[in-house]
Amino acid sequence: MTASIRTSGFTTHPLVWLFSAFAAGIVIGKYTDFSLWPWTVGCGTFALFAFVFRSRTAGTFFLLAAFLFMGTLRSEIESASIADNRLRSIYDNGHIASGQTVGIKGNVAGASEPAFAGRFVIVDAAEIEQAGDARKVSGRVRVFVAARSAEALDDLERLRIRDGSEIRFTCELEREERFLTPGVSSRKEMLDRQGVDAACSVKSPLLLEVSASDGVRNPMEAIHDARLWLMDEVRRKFSPRTAGILIASSLGGKHFLDKPTADIFREGGTFHVLIISGLHITFIGGILLLLVSRFTENRKWQFVITVPLLWAFSLAVGGEPPVVRACLMFTAILFGLAMFRNASPLNSLGLTTLALIVWQPEDLFSPSFQLTCASMLGIVIFAMPMIERLRSIGNWMPTSERPFPPNTSAGLSTFCETLYWNEAAWEIESKRNVWSARLFKHPLRNKYLTYSMRRLLAYVTEVLIVSVSVQILLLPFLIVYFHRIPIASLILNIWVGVLLALESFTAVAAILIGSVADILSIPFVELTELLNRLMLWSSAAMVEGPLASMRVPIYSGAGRIFYFIYFIPALVLAWLLYRWDIFAIESGRLWSRLRTAGLLSAVSLMIVGAVIAFHPFSSPAPDGKLTVEFLDVGQGDATFITFPDGRTMLVDGGGRVNFSSNDQTEQFVPDNMTIGESVVSEFLWERGYSSVDMLVATHADTDHEQGLVDVARNFDISAAYLSSVHGEGDHTRELKDVLAKKRVPIVELGSGEWFDVGGVSVEVIYPPYDMSTEAMSRNDRSLVIRLTYGRRSFLLTGDIEAASEKAIIAFAGSLTADVVKVPHHGSRTSSTREFISKAAPSISVISAGRRSMFGHPHPETIRTLTEYGSKIVTTGQDGTITVSTDGDELFVSTFRSDLPVLLQLR
Repeated sequence: MTASIRTSGFTTHPLVWLFSAFAAGIVIGKYTDFSLWPWTVGCGTFALFAFVFRSRTAGTFFLLAAFLFMGTLRSEIESASIADNRLRSIYDNGHIASGQTVGIKGNVAGASEPAFAGRFVIVDAAEIEQAGDARKVSGRVRVFVAARSAEALDDLERLRIRDGSEIRFTCELEREERFLTPGVSSRKEMLDRQGVDAACSVKSPLLLEVSASDGVRNPMEAIHDARLWLMDEVRRKFSPRTAGILIASSLGGKHFLDKPTADIFREGGTFHVLIISGLHITFIGGILLLLVSRFTENRKWQFVITVPLLWAFSLAVGGEPPVVRACLMFTAILFGLAMFRNASPLNSLGLTTLALIVWQPEDLFSPSFQLTCASMLGIVIFAMPMIERLRSIGNWMPTSERPFPPNTSAGLSTFCETLYWNEAAWEIESKRNVWSARLFKHPLRNKYLTYSMRRLLAYVTEVLIVSVSVQILLLPFLIVYFHRIPIASLILNIWVGVLLALESFTAVAAILIGSVADILSIPFVELTELLNRLMLWSSAAMVEGPLASMRVPIYSGAGRIFYFIYFIPALVLAWLLYRWDIFAIESGRLWSRLRTAGLLSAVSLMIVGAVIAFHPFSSPAPDGKLTVEFLDVGQGDATFITFPDGRTMLVDGGGRVNFSSNDQTEQFVPDNMTIGESVVSEFLWERGYSSVDMLVATHADTDHEQGLVDVARNFDISAAYLSSVHGEGDHTRELKDVLAKKRVPIVELGSGEWFDVGGVSVEVIYPPYDMSTEAMSRNDRSLVIRLTYGRRSFLLTGDIEAASEKAIIAFAGSLTADVVKVPHHGSRTSSTREFISKAAPSISVISAGRRSMFGHPHPETIRTLTEYGSKIVTTGQDGTITVSTDGDELFVSTFRSDLPVLLQLR
């Protein structure tokens, strides 16, 4: 791309415009519901007009309209093409309930994926059997085959599961949303993006029936076997933490990465170097291209060297769709640059993305596709032209085409000449010319800034430009999808990239030398471990300081317009960069206008970026109501309270109970998202909050307390409240450490405490301060809180059981409440008739999982509540339950639907 070309936007980049029109059509098709014929007629009509008026400007608009209708038509065809016998349709239409036991028969698709304590297998289903009724089906199932012992792993290996093998098994196949809570990512959409219809797990390899395939061995299986061998060698030679990083970053095995390590990379904004994704491929491709370009400026050689290396790496690590997609984009761009002198990388990107969404229209809504496109676009419109111009400034020598030096400031010229000027090359070039010239170059030089050091500095500068360019366009996506602004990533991307490359080289050396004699590989193993510790320590130190990443809520409703406005000044800056001809002798007025436009665009970009990063308008304004939201966190409790004056309180945060043995000296913690991060925090970010005024832990059970740890990390907390007899649970010390680090005061509460928040009376009913904790269960230490606003009241009961209910009845005053959070998830050990009679709730909220492993809620509890005339709603079935009041009336709604409940005053 050269700045001297001056043609219309459409003729220069037609495929970008066609992609935009086609993508707009797909969006229209997704959110409208019309038959196919209007779009078919419209597409044909506009295509005809485009042909008739092809030599006029109107023809361009007709062509764009035709592609818009074509995109809508393709989207509608895609939606209509899902067969009735596909697993996706069967489960979505309720023909088989998610979680029911079924038998599956099919064929293995591709290679199995090793994981900690098991293996993932993709199966092309051909038949499903339920309650003796078998039917032919289509669709893909992801199966996790558990193998938690050495014997089980041997059993799994003996099955010889390979591509094409026929397989049978019985499982509880699932296709459903796990958490019906606003802000939580849809599990169904996630499965669809992965090309999977449903998922399940099998407890043992012995429960599988596998028949070997008769076909010719797939050449890719040899690559897969080599990959498995390397994984085994890495796990054998290195510590679990080091092995997890090496397997994830080099071999695409993300399932051996432990959560503490993954969190360090997430905080530093360098997680992309660990997970082989489209973004990873884009980053690696950019670095490879920079390295190759240091040795040759011939674009064909750059293509020949870079592309095969990138494809070999991509196929070796599994060749998942996002990886292949990014490779296609990168290949198309480099091919255009290599084969056509004036090829536009932007046009090549438009061609590739257009082809991809024609093939898979739903990819347009995939975060992976959007992140890959944004990162590639950042490289194409910012990094490549900027690096090209900096090199041209620093390398300039007089030629017949460019006899005059670049028209730039002295400071920029000095900077570029420091990076790129090669005096020896000029001496050689000047001897070839029949004319002579004296050049005045001013590169910064001293005894430390040698030519080699300047080349290294140039490489670091270019990597930094690539990183900044990508981050500029990724900012809205990072906020919307990850709620994170990785401030340290601009530095850590370079530092971690270098250390990880060195670590990978020493690891490969250790494996190769170890194949001869293990003892000879010990120095390389120790060096690899040292580099890994240095990388983790430096990353942790960086994110613990002022460069820690920011966790950011999002705008909802009309506020989402900010994310689209952000791209306007960004694209204007890209256009100005494209227009910047460093060798043009511009008139003073034109140059002044360009500089003014660039300055205004940069300022606008920073202002809009600040609005979405610091979110001054994201949190909802006080509405004068008391709103209590009982979140669906599965088997656990989390209640979010918004007071009339806008202040907030979170009572418990849910969590997952770990049933694994505690006698392991170093237990592997898989990199799975916790309830506090993936549900509670996502809910708060969706609501627009970056802070919670009051954090309350009713007691120390994991399914109440664990999620509060994540909330305390992710949000600003004004004060935390615990029971006076809270005790110590699995996550109590971790919660207190996080609160202490953020200097959050911890207040112990007991019965008799009372305070007012925005006109709402907050009364602590239980436990007493002088209560004996001897032989007391953890559940019976729960805080019981009553909220009263006007004539309406709410009773939050934690996990109290019958003994505590009896004690409360004995010493407490009035317990009457309109809404009661039923104790202990509706267990039969709670909700005695005496307690329910005393509370007399009009609405009983049960917080329990959809298929509770403990059998919650118990039928006996349901009968008791029903006998006393209480309306029962459960988070597992109804999703998040919202109850609000103005002090006079109650308004109740759930995630699934609004309930016809409007209670008048008693």
